[in-house]
Amino acid sequence: MGASNSTPYLKKSKSYQGLINLILASCPFCPKKFFIGRHTEKDVDMHLNEHHNETKEDQAEISAKDLCMKERIKCVRENFKTIRVDWKTNKPVFLAVYRNFILDCMPELNLLTNDQLKSEFQICFVGENAADAGGLTKEWINLMIKALFQNNIGLFEQTQTEERTYMIKKNCNNHELFKIAGRIIGKAIFEGIPLPVRLCPILIHHILDKKDFSLEHVKYIDKFLYQGLNFILLNNIDNIIFQTFSVDLDNNESENEIIMELLPDGKLIEVTDENKDVYVRLMIDFATSEIYKADIKSLKEGIFSVFPEYMLKGLEPLDLEYMICGKPKINVEDWRENTLYKGKYNENHQIIIWFWQIIEKMSQDDLGLLLAFATGSPSVPVEGFKSLQTVRGDLILFTIEYTPYFPNALIRAHTCFNRIDIPEYESKKLLKDSIKFAISNSSMEFNLE
Repeated sequence: MGASNSTPYLKKSKSYQGLINLILASCPFCPKKFFIGRHTEKDVDMHLNEHHNETKEDQAEISAKDLCMKERIKCVRENFKTIRVDWKTNKPVFLAVYRNFILDCMPELNLLTNDQLKSEFQICFVGENAADAGGLTKEWINLMIKALFQNNIGLFEQTQTEERTYMIKKNCNNHELFKIAGRIIGKAIFEGIPLPVRLCPILIHHILDKKDFSLEHVKYIDKFLYQGLNFILLNNIDNIIFQTFSVDLDNNESENEIIMELLPDGKLIEVTDENKDVYVRLMIDFATSEIYKADIKSLKEGIFSVFPEYMLKGLEPLDLEYMICGKPKINVEDWRENTLYKGKYNENHQIIIWFWQIIEKMSQDDLGLLLAFATGSPSVPVEGFKSLQTVRGDLILFTIEYTPYFPNALIRAHTCFNRIDIPEYESKKLLKDSIKFAISNSSMEFNLE
């Protein structure tokens, strides 16, 4: 932040005060605590609930928001079906990829047309004997996302909160890579494939083109800035904070100091206890939007090359987060209630009883690995296990099928059909060891069907 100990106190002219009032009036989101101490709670509520003239599009969006989350998401998915390129009448997009060099397919992915991105993909892992009926596509998307979100790639980084979410790295300016990452994320949204990482709420807001950022959002990307702005809001800062309406941009590639002004002539305007609300509002916008602008534009360009942006209109940020990332936790009881059994197995068979006893004691991380082994994705759709589906949109519940036991027999996965084959083990320990082996080797080559 651009400090200035020598800047003289500037009296507020009428034009300056008018600018301040304009900013306050036009802010898309003004948290209550920004006003406490200056206005009554009643004043704040009146401001937040103020109605404006609404267009037909605005009214349609408000109507959509009245629906519950599941209905809003269902509406979006129904819209996706109207633009999907039918796999029965159109040739699928074939991609031959190397598991150990998964990102080598990016140039080919970048050349695909918008119609091809809406088509079914056929993924072939070179050197593996497997036909793709959807399971390999899910696995490929998950592997691509994991690779693109690795820290050494330099596109994304973990946020500074206890939640394991990811945000774009500051000032990456890598248009092509973000566009490709956007295409993968867009394809996952389009196909209903939950991602193996959770996106930062700031990024979710930007995808939906929402600007209602609060101070709590800053906590994800800069905890020291969050603490500083919170201190400014909660304390009288006159003669304590010497700060102007400007930001010192840290640029290691330049020896010259680069200052960005938050207002016209901002480096000449001191932050005072009277105008600090405006300063905090502008700093929130800068921290959550301005420094990511170019990269977010590229990411969104990639996402919306798969489907048009208007199809997400009406979604709330939490709706999209669940669409992209699935439910944050795996509910074992929901999993059990939405499981089918084939062959000799039923819910009262000893193998099935042992299976659920083992599953109930597993950590969330291990549950995700087992789910990825069985379905190709480590997360559950927002509607729960009853909505597991193939990439063609067919609902297929998680299924456990009987297979005879022989020495060293392992559990087999059929990710295209959300199914695992479990041998009829002679003991609970053998079953537990086989499950452990499956989740510890879920990223290795398997002859998946």
